[in-house]
Amino acid sequence: MRGENMCTTFSLNKDRLVGQNYDFYFGHGCILFNPKNLKKYTPVQPPQKPLTWLSSFNSLTFNQFGCEFPTGGMNDQGLVAAIMFDEDGIFPKEEASSGLSELQWVQYQLDNFATVAEVRDHLSETLPFAQFMPLHYTLADASGQSLIVEFVDGQPVLHDDQDFHVLTNTNLERTQQEAQDPPQTIDKDRDLSVRRYASLMADFARDKDQTADVDQAFDYLNRVAFLNQEDNIGFNFMLQEEVPVYTYWSIVYDSQQKQIYLKTYDHPDLKVFSLEKMAERYQRISMLDIETSQAGDLSQALQPFDPALNRSMIAQSYSQLAPDLPSQVLDWLSTYPQTFRRKGALMQSLRRLWGRA
Repeated sequence: MRGENMCTTFSLNKDRLVGQNYDFYFGHGCILFNPKNLKKYTPVQPPQKPLTWLSSFNSLTFNQFGCEFPTGGMNDQGLVAAIMFDEDGIFPKEEASSGLSELQWVQYQLDNFATVAEVRDHLSETLPFAQFMPLHYTLADASGQSLIVEFVDGQPVLHDDQDFHVLTNTNLERTQQEAQDPPQTIDKDRDLSVRRYASLMADFARDKDQTADVDQAFDYLNRVAFLNQEDNIGFNFMLQEEVPVYTYWSIVYDSQQKQIYLKTYDHPDLKVFSLEKMAERYQRISMLDIETSQAGDLSQALQPFDPALNRSMIAQSYSQLAPDLPSQVLDWLSTYPQTFRRKGALMQSLRRLWGRA
């Protein structure tokens, strides 16, 4: 796909903050609490064998393409993972991958790892394939370490050891080169990506001796947001059919406090989620419509997983990007999370049965 320059992420490592603007053609979606101790697997076709795992950590994720396929999130150890479209990315072929799609790869990292060092150490075992579009990823953890994961000619390329970093929608090395030495000709979409990168890097270099907080992180995000204002970078950015891209979600992850802050395009009042509070309340997959008008601390506002709501979200997303997707695939995706089993669930059921005997 062309013309899909979307999303900006940054990591302020000494402040343990990650910011993400989710820029897209639509803003519906769900916030998902994903509990630990679930036995999971990748939805692959025979003869490929599924990758299986037991989720080790709770996480909160932001989803448009169904539960288990997030665009970003954080787990209860403070590991953050977020996506951006990568115009230059070339992923491994599916047969050379682990069976994780570009979105489920995010959930896998949050389920299994506490630090970016662990992500790095296990990357060769979990290479994703691009089911719909090439991405690159920002990861950061509570220790103040961050990692950028990109794919060039099917191979992973990693960037770390920075006090701060910015990632937009073009290969990081090429973006850095084009920001320092602008080419004589550059298409508009690529130019917007480079401009957003250069703008934030200049801000961070200027402010490097200051301490950033959540409000400051949102201010940085707002400076590079698509908000339908003429002074915003990307105001005239259009898809093939002149559908505008807006920054529908702005998210700040505080990996030290294990809290997530959200503002949406239609409901900009601040929403707050505490993974500590959520772990005390939820034992099963739980969800909340991201377009809720509620504000404040919404850690206890999620409801039990609803496959009908999951299907509605999936259908709404794929109707615009993959309109020919068969309804039986939508049906399966909507109930896929219900096929996961909790560790120890059989013994719990037997104990309840014995208790009634």
